[in-house]
Amino acid sequence: MRFTPDPDLVAEHRSWLGRFDPQVGANWEKIFKKNAEAAMCEAAFRRILVELGCKVEPNEDLKGESKAPDFHCERFGNRFYVEVTCLGIEAVTANTGLSDEPGNDTVSVRLMNDMIFNAAIGKVEQCANLDAPCLVAVGTWHFYASMAFVNRDALAMVLTGKLGVSWRYNSESGEAEGEPREVTNLKGSAFVRPGKADLVDMTRLPISAILVGGLGLRPPRVLGLLHPEPVRPFDPRWLPQLSFCRLLDGYDRGLFTTEWIEPDVTGAPK
Repeated sequence: MRFTPDPDLVAEHRSWLGRFDPQVGANWEKIFKKNAEAAMCEAAFRRILVELGCKVEPNEDLKGESKAPDFHCERFGNRFYVEVTCLGIEAVTANTGLSDEPGNDTVSVRLMNDMIFNAAIGKVEQCANLDAPCLVAVGTWHFYASMAFVNRDALAMVLTGKLGVSWRYNSESGEAEGEPREVTNLKGSAFVRPGKADLVDMTRLPISAILVGGLGLRPPRVLGLLHPEPVRPFDPRWLPQLSFCRLLDGYDRGLFTTEWIEPDVTGAPK
């Protein structure tokens, strides 16, 4: 389906950009002309962050001499950065097999997780050498992908890698024994990989968390994924309206269990 920018969001974002150095607005207009989906993804996450109570300011290097996150944010007196990336509608369709056209009878589809994984890989540099946590915000305007793939079951596997099922095998009887258990080889895990000296190693340490946004929905659906051991930890209580997924203790021993932290809108972290 052809992407059509929301004129109200365009006007709102231009008005916000007008509060800062004119070069910031000029840079966004260049992106908007070249790739409207990407520019509007940036605008959508800026709106989401503001609606979540954040003070948001541009953070890009106006001279273009270095890569930097898109936004500098403050919430409850805490500072963090957000780098935005967009999964285009056509790319999501090609990678998942899920069409964005209404009435399409797609039967077999693939999760969007590999695309989120690759997006995180591509944003490590922007998140490095900062003085506060950095979140990578991955969004898509693909309507059906926003419904089907931006959910807890699918996104938890961005932390664990694709899960399979295993049983103990009795070589004498040739039969499986015991209860099935979930296993992973960590393929597609954004932050954990098989270790060399240890059982597992941490990777992409500059990324404190990933926000995944199903921007094709109204209102957008946004879920968070926490890095278990980043160089700069992000406290999910800074965005208490969102649900964040984390790995429970035991991942260093090969036990990969996730837990979703429920939203808490009662107030600032204590």
